[in-house]
Amino acid sequence: MPDLLREKTVTARKAHECMTCTATAIRPGETYVRTTYVYDGHLYDWVQCTECDQISGLVYNWSSDPDEGVGRDDFMEWAREHHDDPRHGEAARAYLARVRSE
Repeated sequence: MPDLLREKTVTARKAHECMTCTATAIRPGETYVRTTYVYDGHLYDWVQCTECDQISGLVYNWSSDPDEGVGRDDFMEWAREHHDDPRHGEAARAYLARVRSE
């Protein structure tokens, strides 16, 4: 299970790619969330646009094994499963629209 060390909302000084939707939507001057974890003895940062951060809790709660962490594949699966959901469909469709073509 990844251990959360720090989470903060910061203003970008340079362009960043959201590691969840891979959109290059984080431009200088925009805010984003940077989370620092340690997992298996390795330290890493997870950079996420505010839109993805807003649905993180939904995806985490939906995930079948959140103890191993929640990644891009989990977000994709959640969005595909919920795109017609009356409560979360709009957020799921917005996520799918942000994701780059694979």
